[in-house]
Amino acid sequence: MAEVNKNLMQGLIKLCHRLGFFYPVESNGKFSSCYRYGPFGAEFRRNILHEWWTAVSLGKTDIYAVEDLYLEEPVEQDGSRCHVTSDFHTDRSSRQLCHYLPTLSLVGGRLPFGIAQCWTHRHGNEVMAAGRNKFFQKYDINAYPIGSGVSQQLLLQYFSGAGEVTDVFTRWQRRRMLWYRKFAGTPSNFTLSEVQQSESKVTDVTISFRIPWEGQEAEEAIEVISARGDADLKALELRSGQSCQGKDGRRSVLPHLVECSSSLERVMLAYLVDAYHLKERTDTKGCISSKEVLRLHPRLAPYKVAIVTGAGQELRDLTDYLAVEFANARLRMWYIQGTATVGSHESQYTRFDEMGIPYSISVNENTVKTGVCLLRNRDTTLKQQVHITELVKYVAKLVQAY
Repeated sequence: MAEVNKNLMQGLIKLCHRLGFFYPVESNGKFSSCYRYGPFGAEFRRNILHEWWTAVSLGKTDIYAVEDLYLEEPVEQDGSRCHVTSDFHTDRSSRQLCHYLPTLSLVGGRLPFGIAQCWTHRHGNEVMAAGRNKFFQKYDINAYPIGSGVSQQLLLQYFSGAGEVTDVFTRWQRRRMLWYRKFAGTPSNFTLSEVQQSESKVTDVTISFRIPWEGQEAEEAIEVISARGDADLKALELRSGQSCQGKDGRRSVLPHLVECSSSLERVMLAYLVDAYHLKERTDTKGCISSKEVLRLHPRLAPYKVAIVTGAGQELRDLTDYLAVEFANARLRMWYIQGTATVGSHESQYTRFDEMGIPYSISVNENTVKTGVCLLRNRDTTLKQQVHITELVKYVAKLVQAY
């Protein structure tokens, strides 16, 4: 079992390197602390970030986006430095609390409201939820964009009156768990820990992902949801010399803070592990082989559709037309314009499956005559006939329906 899990992870690493999801940068024969993302990795990261923004901010009238374009220690509005320490949690909180007073002023001092941000975090050896990250710390660190010194942090801070904080804390636990499970092939792999309270009276729950490792399932923390009380804003009042109180109805109160914090790299890796499968198949001679499949959720998949076609100018013109139509609809299509098709349709399907592309379009000579093509589903391998005039709208509906 240990060897199987190890081989699965090594297979995923090789596949991600080959497709350019991510790969480390080598300098003078050594791996540096920088990671590069190719076309698949860059699109995958953007899709995850888009879905995160949609879930925590878009469509919610009381949550506002902010952004910091620096890696160095930030300066508060009163001219003093935000107190950034080597503690992972303090670093996040201090940076975003710099936005609290300006945002409070913009909303007329009304509670509740939230602040959401994605920012670049430069760190040393500290990790989220220390002690629950054996896999990320030990398993071939050069293969993963984790612990490389720089990561993208996803942070939501929500401020409310003390009377509402319990409901807010529970509500965001439910929302974040539903979000992770929505895009997972195996939703039960995402679990929520029991409520834990630290000596500083900060109440935490951790969303973890079960990952196959060394013959057992290790739980790796990917998000921490904290009820932090009012201590952070009391400290901000002392540093800034300004009142941090907001209006909870007719009362002026010092709000309590609920915080959701995660790492884009951790989320990315969790979904890659969740999607990676080895699918066995038997040929006509009875020989068993396996092929790699990335069953990425259609909304997260870097490319939504690929074209399977043959040779010939008419087919090439038709596929060029489809590529433009999908591009105009903002649906990413994997299609190399002007190149000849290599391999049989089945071999092309196999390649697109390992690339994580959820849908493939088969175009042949009959399509030129009738306008009908075959749309194949990666996960079911079922094919259905769709007319090319309806193809773009139909694929868009399929992707959004998940």
